[in-house]
Amino acid sequence: MESTDKKVEERIRERAYHIWESNGRPFGRDEEFWRQASELIAIDDAAPGSRRKGRPRKKAHSQPHRGANRKPVMSAGVPAAAK
Repeated sequence: MESTDKKVEERIRERAYHIWESNGRPFGRDEEFWRQASELIAIDDAAPGSRRKGRPRKKAHSQPHRGANRKPVMSAGVPAAAK
């Protein structure tokens, strides 16, 4: 299994490549694009709802289950309780 540092480095590499391509593949600006990609990855990871390392996952069920308190579903205009 890849270490976290290797995964982050790969993400930065891919983002830097896309930035380089979108700028017309200029020669000699690799450090600039790497730095820009690093900053963008850090922003992505810090964004609310991010599932990257260091960010807590949201709870799957934030609302209580309402099973018994649900209103009956109407089918073809007839209340469920009347069937």
